[in-house]
Amino acid sequence: MIAAAAEAVSDPVNFPVSLHSSYGLPRPVPEALLSRTREARSKAQAESDFWNTHLGTDTLRKYVEMQERSAGIERGGLMPQLLLRDLPGLSAAPEIARIRRYRPSLETDLFEAQAALAFLLVKNGHTAAVAIGPNNVQTTEIVDGRPVSQIYPTQTFDASHTGHRVCQSASWSRTFRVPDSLIQLLKETEDPRRGGQAMWDNSLVYFATDFGRDKICPENSLTFGTGHDLNNGTILVSPLLKGNRVFGGVDPDTCLTYVRRDLPSPRCGV
Repeated sequence: MIAAAAEAVSDPVNFPVSLHSSYGLPRPVPEALLSRTREARSKAQAESDFWNTHLGTDTLRKYVEMQERSAGIERGGLMPQLLLRDLPGLSAAPEIARIRRYRPSLETDLFEAQAALAFLLVKNGHTAAVAIGPNNVQTTEIVDGRPVSQIYPTQTFDASHTGHRVCQSASWSRTFRVPDSLIQLLKETEDPRRGGQAMWDNSLVYFATDFGRDKICPENSLTFGTGHDLNNGTILVSPLLKGNRVFGGVDPDTCLTYVRRDLPSPRCGV
């Protein structure tokens, strides 16, 4: 049986440091000593009044599960496999040089860091599905050899009430640029579980969307407000699919998408 659980990662660059209690310390704790210490802790817990008072409760059961899971994570050796930068006493993952060719701003751009961590998680067999997405935090990119700080709109929905076209361009350019370089990295990386095949040969990228905007433009107006609209679409990119196909289309009269022309497009109030 394969067990799986979702894990939210708010800081992809520093997340791997949380996966081991002593790895990389100037004076590492021997595994045998760490194991005996945990055994002593378990015995002390079992003899405490607090432990026996709450024995059998869901909260205590989850606490024990977390203790056991953390020890298993340490034994799995995830930390050195996932590090995205060198730290005192620690070296970044072996693939970091190749990753930086495609993710040069991963230490300052959260979206790029998500993509880098996603690649290492999948390559090392720790997950089969990873969700990444752009954000609206300030980032620093290297432009012509100089650091340039800027804030990207997280989605066109929240930033496009009066500048829809500009925000669409900025958001989609960023949304596609990061996965595109991730795909290139997957193409040049051999799948460790399928000799002779690239990782991209068995991968799929799903571009999900939340909701759309209505397309009502006042006559002779270049900028206009837009209301929420259920009409939207998604994109699937994979060598496992028969590509270059569109299911549905865009009505040229309304600019709304449709699955079948004989079905009305879903709408909601503005």
